[in-house]
Amino acid sequence: MQVTEGKKKITIQQDYSLDGKPLDFSYKNLRHFKDVLITEPRSGVRLPIVQEEIIENVKDNNPQGNPGSIKGKESDEAEEESPKKVQQPEPFKPPKQPEILKILQEQTTSKTASNSKTGHPDENQATNVKKAKISYKTTSIMLSYNQITDLKGFDDILSRVVPDHRALKWVDLSFNYLEVIQTELCALPNLMSLYLHGNLVNEMKEVMNLWQSPIKNLTLYGNQIDQIPGYRMFAITLLPQLKRLDSVLITKLEKDNSLVFARRINTKKLPVAAKANRPIKLKDQNADEDGEEEEKRNH
Repeated sequence: MQVTEGKKKITIQQDYSLDGKPLDFSYKNLRHFKDVLITEPRSGVRLPIVQEEIIENVKDNNPQGNPGSIKGKESDEAEEESPKKVQQPEPFKPPKQPEILKILQEQTTSKTASNSKTGHPDENQATNVKKAKISYKTTSIMLSYNQITDLKGFDDILSRVVPDHRALKWVDLSFNYLEVIQTELCALPNLMSLYLHGNLVNEMKEVMNLWQSPIKNLTLYGNQIDQIPGYRMFAITLLPQLKRLDSVLITKLEKDNSLVFARRINTKKLPVAAKANRPIKLKDQNADEDGEEEEKRNH
């Protein structure tokens, strides 16, 4: 691929795709996964928020069904701003190039061409530059420390938020209120790491929903299922593609034992742990520290 830039012909030899900044929705008080459609992330580049979603959100915040109040505020603001408007000066336009300069440029280019033919190089001669094209893709998303209870419509919602969501390699859903592991997580063909620790999963059968996923690194500690006897061996047996479980490398001995353990377990009657009494209320630690400092100042 060749691109002309001034007198330089840039030839792109190879395209490189690197991992961009993670899309960070942590500590956003999200109650449902669909809330990411109308939420701005802490960092990273997301797809633009669709105007329809904003309108629906405004209607929810106006239960009286009085659209005139919203329009009235907008009209009042427009009336207040209208007298303050000042006519801006027109931008500066450079004068047109005289015809004589065009003629001189044509003559110089013809001389350059003749010099190149006769073997006399010229500084103004076009040069060929070889470059590599580098692009950045969002390959990770952080949704930790929220109050998400389910992942319904996971794949569809991600496609409306993350540019090229199929390229995601790392998904962090830790410290939420998830009780079910959706099979839609398997729709990400490049997913390597999935963090689900600190949720409310209490049935081992939920782990089986990830058996078609290409994940190599999975965290499940802090869920009720980690209280089940033999929890680690169950998870390694049900997900043979794993390389790490709970940030600990799976050894060859554990892999060998899982082959024997697979003959003994019944996948239709997997163990269940007791449910949690109530979910722990999650707070932003930074916000708590700021609040404590304000209380000290007041006292």
